[in-house]
Order: sequence, then structure tokens, then C-alpha cells
Amino acid sequence: NLQSSTVYVFRLNTFWSNGVPACPSDFAIAETLPKVLAEETQNEEENSNDASGFKNTKEKVKLEPRHFTATGVNATSIYVSWKAPRKFNGKYDLTMKTKTQWMPITLSSTEGHISNLQSSTVYVFRLNTFWSNGVPACPSDFAIAETLPKVLAEET
Repeated sequence: NLQSSTVYVFRLNTFWSNGVPACPSDFAIAETLPKVLAEETQNEEENSNDASGFKNTKEKVKLEPRHFTATGVNATSIYVSWKAPRKFNGKYDLTMKTKTQWMPITLSSTEGHISNLQSSTVYVFRLNTFWSNGVPACPSDFAIAETLPKVLAEET
């Protein structure tokens, strides 16, 4: 039982037969729908051939950002980038999850460095696009990255 409107981050760790940790996997991230939207989506799925629950899938795909990535650059910064949606109206909402809250991030283009971060810390980024009337166009896209440890950053 997961909570609605909540972001969950998953990481699969594997172990050798002797119990020693192997390399950790990449992160997987998912956000549960708000309760009201989840109920609407369920009702639409029952009345629609579109398994995603969206009435206009072609329009939804045109507004989704593509190739959204985040990469740890050094101990204090992460580089984020994405390709603009095919049908872009000029409005993005990029936020970063810290340990306690979502913080807005302002970039002048579809890429940039986020600085002044803590070393060895995992950051989650959420990217939304909007219809021309200001309503979010589709579910958020997520990227996740970890800043490098100070020692490793000094070696590179």
C-alpha cells in the first residue's frame, strides 16, 4: 500500500555468494498519482481502449520531454538535460528533491549545471510540461543522480 502523490526511489543491491555487496544498480523512480486523478484514470481505463487512461495519447506524447537525464559531475554539482517536446509551448517546471522538500530549479535552456550540492548525495529531479492554459500536460518525467564523494571528485 503506497501513498498517493508520493515519489518512491528504488535501488536494487546485489550480493556475491559470500555476502559481499556487488555493484549497486541504477535507481528506478516512480510517483503515485494523486488520489483524485487515480480514480479518474481508473474510470477512464474502464471506458477507453487507451491503456494509459489518457483520452488523447498523440497530444500527450508530443508534450512529453524526451531523454531527461541527470549526471553527477563532481562532489557539488549535477548536470541535467532533456530534449524539448515536439509540441512545445515554452513552459517547463523543473524541481529537485532534497532530503526534506521539492525545490524549484531555474534554467535558461533545456540543460544546465545545478551547483552547491552536498557530496555523496542522491538527488531526484522532476520535470513537467504544461498545456497553453497552464495545466500540467502529462505525468512528470524523473531523473536521478548522485554527487560524487569528495575523495573521488578530487581524483578526477
